[in-house]
Amino acid sequence: MKFDKVVFCCGVNRSGTHLLMSLLSNHEDIFVTGLEDGFLTGLAEGGDAIQAAIAAGSIGKLYRALSARTELTTHKIMSLRRSRNHSHAIDAYQAQVDFPVDFDAVEKVFIRNLTDDSFGELSIGEMADLFDAYYDALAREMGEKDKPVAMSKPGTGLQALERAAEFLRPERLTIVYMLRDPRGLVASATKGKGPVVPAAQEWRTDFEVLERISSRFDLLVVRYEDLCQRTRETMETVGEFLGVPFSETMLVPSLHGGQFEGNSSFEKMGRAVSAKSVSRWREVLDEDAVRTVEAVAGPCLERAGYDRAYPLSPLAATLSWAIEAKRALMRRMLSG
Repeated sequence: MKFDKVVFCCGVNRSGTHLLMSLLSNHEDIFVTGLEDGFLTGLAEGGDAIQAAIAAGSIGKLYRALSARTELTTHKIMSLRRSRNHSHAIDAYQAQVDFPVDFDAVEKVFIRNLTDDSFGELSIGEMADLFDAYYDALAREMGEKDKPVAMSKPGTGLQALERAAEFLRPERLTIVYMLRDPRGLVASATKGKGPVVPAAQEWRTDFEVLERISSRFDLLVVRYEDLCQRTRETMETVGEFLGVPFSETMLVPSLHGGQFEGNSSFEKMGRAVSAKSVSRWREVLDEDAVRTVEAVAGPCLERAGYDRAYPLSPLAATLSWAIEAKRALMRRMLSG
């Protein structure tokens, strides 16, 4: 039941996490769930209740806590629909991923993995066992039970993972983080229409979490731009990090052998990796939008390795310095 490695593919919305998972999906050693299962979010928001249920050895208490805090109910509905719809508004992006899974069968194996033969007491001893138990149940139903590595995607970037980390041993947390130029991410999220600040703020918040946890966990940062422009070299690095041999399947987007055309805001990509989206923000975002994104991203933009398109005005530079000083003071206060 226990995988050699459970990997969390993290990144904010529109950063390329689904693209990376689609490139790993057909590898003979990697089981990609293709799901946002909510387990880390559940631990972040209700870890005490879940931990108490495990400590009490109660399958009833544990399953009630999981049903309330995770995406188990959503997965059941997806199973009935036979797909997961990632589509947003009609003027945003449209994407649907097949989910041909009998959730009743998954649920039975999951519960069996959690309990003894009599279904009376829990057989797991720590939080990390939940991931092994659930991903094993999914892998069996999807015909991929012998793969040593499992990969899934938290639904809320690194923020939930950071909060959930107190309930998990650091050595059990392996993270692949997708990092994308915030201007490209905002262009994908907005298509040049509407406010750009929310997506830019989300990018900055997640990047600051990335900086805080980078030395605590087994973590690999994958740049979206590298994945699109230097796919083979990047996937070789990913394979080495995961401890699996490189395979030509890692160059073709697919999910569990099915068609995966990406969920680009602008077009269907076909079964190929495209670099069109890397510089598209220059066409989609006007100067004001770019300046706003760069101002919100602040020094994080350059620390992430991206050059500014426009220099900061003296006023903006002063405001950026003041914001950074306030953030640094808050970090010091929170740390002790």
